Amino acid sequence: MIIGGDMRPVVANMERNFKNGNLNAKSFEGDPVVEKKKMLHIVREHLAYRNTAGYAFKNFWARALVRTASRYVINRTTQYVGLEKLDGIKDTGAFITSNHFNQLENTGIFAAMRKAHKNTYVISQDTNLEMKGWIGFILKYYDTIPITKDHEYLSVDLPRVMDKILNKDKDCILIYPEAELWFNYRRPRPFKHGAYDFAVQHHVPVVSCFTEIIDTGVPEKHHDQFNQVKYVVHILDVIYPDESLPPHDASEKMRETDYALKVKAFENIYHRSIDEPFDAHKDIAGWRL
Repeated sequence: MIIGGDMRPVVANMERNFKNGNLNAKSFEGDPVVEKKKMLHIVREHLAYRNTAGYAFKNFWARALVRTASRYVINRTTQYVGLEKLDGIKDTGAFITSNHFNQLENTGIFAAMRKAHKNTYVISQDTNLEMKGWIGFILKYYDTIPITKDHEYLSVDLPRVMDKILNKDKDCILIYPEAELWFNYRRPRPFKHGAYDFAVQHHVPVVSCFTEIIDTGVPEKHHDQFNQVKYVVHILDVIYPDESLPPHDASEKMRETDYALKVKAFENIYHRSIDEPFDAHKDIAGWRL
């Protein structure tokens, strides 16, 4: 499923950022712009609203909408490899990391985790709370946890929410360590450290996932720039924090291990080197122009 109109500017941004070494930069333009203090207020209001009956009602319908779309449309043909590795998180919460390439690709990760009887929440950029329409509704109410650049929020409010999910409810939180979405981009990109810092802080593992994107060769019905694609969700490994190391070193070790797993998966699946030059038709699944 493709959300958006002309994708040529997005592809051009990805190619330019690749060549400039800005692999965590934005590829989409036009995110809502909100003043920092106002954004923090919006985020805290949203966290408070999560504890109300109104939120529970909207969350119920958001879950119903997304899970129905996932089962019958988005992930109708999705395959899951390595599900047996999830046996290791039966009695613990966990962070999930995966490559970020589509606004709805996280539904495949959620479906995989449900097979392990885990609810999964996703860390979402604060500006997503200002998005409108049905996508905005989902981003607000489908088990999303907003993140904003504020020291007190990151050190007090967010860890409190995470602790309940991970250590009380024994559920999972999906974080995209690549930060920004690069549409249908197949390669893993360098990782930010946040997911691994949080894993060490909360004493839970990271489940390393990589979603393979397969070009079906069938043109999209409502978008002439892409072919339809299908997914294979690969569960690569469960990475545990090394409690014998200082927190910074333990986090860095997890980050390096996770990235190495995803690079190996990419190279084995696509039979390409991670260091090859940018090639839009190889790097962007389904790109037809």
